[in-house]
Amino acid sequence: GGIMVKLNVVDLASIQDCLSAYKKLIDWIPPVGEVEVEMKEERIKIINHLLRKTEAIIREEADRNE
Repeated sequence: GGIMVKLNVVDLASIQDCLSAYKKLIDWIPPVGEVEVEMKEERIKIINHLLRKTEAIIREEADRNE
């Protein structure tokens, strides 16, 4: 089995920054053709999902440390 490394809030915030930057980049690049439009939408969905996930973990950590 692999070693589980627990990400701390700083790591998660960095991940969110990267995701947000990536999302802006994807929004900025105009898609060429229908396939790229679908790929763009799919990527944005995944990024939003990951942003929600990291946000939830950060909140959990904050609640636990209160």
